[in-house]
Amino acid sequence: TGHTESFHTLASFVRSSPFVPIMGDGQVLRQPLHVHDFADAMLALLEGGLPNAAYDAAGSEVLTMDQVIDTLAQALGTRPRKLHLPGALFQKLAGLVGDLDEELLAAFGTDDAVDHRPLERASGVRLRPFSEGARDLR
Repeated sequence: TGHTESFHTLASFVRSSPFVPIMGDGQVLRQPLHVHDFADAMLALLEGGLPNAAYDAAGSEVLTMDQVIDTLAQALGTRPRKLHLPGALFQKLAGLVGDLDEELLAAFGTDDAVDHRPLERASGVRLRPFSEGARDLR
């Protein structure tokens, strides 16, 4: 079976819930990459002949998890409250959802930010900021 964890799932939660649980203080870093930007970059690399290189796949801006939630809420026209929870409690509650992978839950507490520019240069694809891509989640 597939997992539904994605920004679509998060956006659905931000859209419908009065609060959004966040692990820790909300300052963990994320760098969301729009799926269309990723697909366009991969296609451009394939069409241009695969270079002998590895690229980190990441969006063009680094945001805290609090900023991700705020950006989604603004794009969706909602105002949920952020509920910061200790890591162990967050993981325990998230485990009750049943569709979240344990490795994914463990990664929620670590920063995930890289230099997106090598992929952008190699592919020629402009990787849009999350605030721009979040509008597609409406």
